[in-house]
Amino acid sequence: MLDRLFSLYKSKSKKDTPPDESSQDSLGPMDELSGACEDTFMRILIEVGKNGDFSLGFDAEKMSPDEISLAATSIYMLNNGMLDNFFIEALQLWAEDDEVKQQLAKKIAIKWDSIDKLVASEHSNENYESPAIEPFDVFRYT
Repeated sequence: MLDRLFSLYKSKSKKDTPPDESSQDSLGPMDELSGACEDTFMRILIEVGKNGDFSLGFDAEKMSPDEISLAATSIYMLNNGMLDNFFIEALQLWAEDDEVKQQLAKKIAIKWDSIDKLVASEHSNENYESPAIEPFDVFRYT
């Protein structure tokens, strides 16, 4: 399913404009996120390359049965698009007090919404639900 989505997205986005000149050449450290949760027992890392390739990383310590359940629930929620509010909040925090990042976050949210609508049109059945929050509505910095 994910491969189909990426190929569909890539074919639709080939006519998009070239990459934004303001895009960063290197990513800043995310050390401030390390330890953001009290008693962290697992981490999931998502990296995306400029060519569209991505990788997922997983790291965990020994887990109790309750932590295994939390890990499974977290992966389920991530895999099924149930963390959209967390992604929106992460974008907002990343862009806070930085006009360039705010514009990038807005562009990301608008593209996210267009992908969501593209998927909805591909799966036009009554089981598909649109997001509770339209991502681009959150980034109106006017």
